[in-house]
Amino acid sequence: HPNKKAEWNIYVDAVAAEQVFASNLAVEVVGLDLTNQVKVTPEYAKRFKSEVRTPAAKFWDKVLDDNDWFIESEEYYFWDVLAALVVVEPELCQGELQSVWVEFSEVKSGGKWTDTSMPKITEAGKTRSHYDPATFGITHIGGNNPAVKICRHTEPQRAFDALIEILNVERQSDIQPI
Repeated sequence: HPNKKAEWNIYVDAVAAEQVFASNLAVEVVGLDLTNQVKVTPEYAKRFKSEVRTPAAKFWDKVLDDNDWFIESEEYYFWDVLAALVVVEPELCQGELQSVWVEFSEVKSGGKWTDTSMPKITEAGKTRSHYDPATFGITHIGGNNPAVKICRHTEPQRAFDALIEILNVERQSDIQPI
């Protein structure tokens, strides 16, 4: 693949990502560097198993069971889990406000990266755009977009505790910030 710099979730739809960064929405960027601060260890999986009380917690316990080999490899982290936890536990995102923009360059139809099997018109009736995958989705600090919060540090133990507590709440209305 020609793109070695873009973060996957940005790359899969860089145009939409740029629209989000250009909006005035309250955005918190939880990157791979942050999620890799929260490694799922066999000790955590064992602790979690001992505290399962609800169907939601049983589901996550099954996910941990199904990934025991991955946990043992010491390469399993709270990737999407931490991003979701930051929504309910904003203190898990420690960082600074910065403007971010997303790079993407259109290429002319018939160019090197054009998939000629795709229809020229989208389902929405618009002319299909083709982008250079070598630059598509690369994020940059700076520019004119409103500032978003870039998460740089977190508290792994707090994240582990929060997930156990949240998944063991009997009713959604009982969820309280930690």
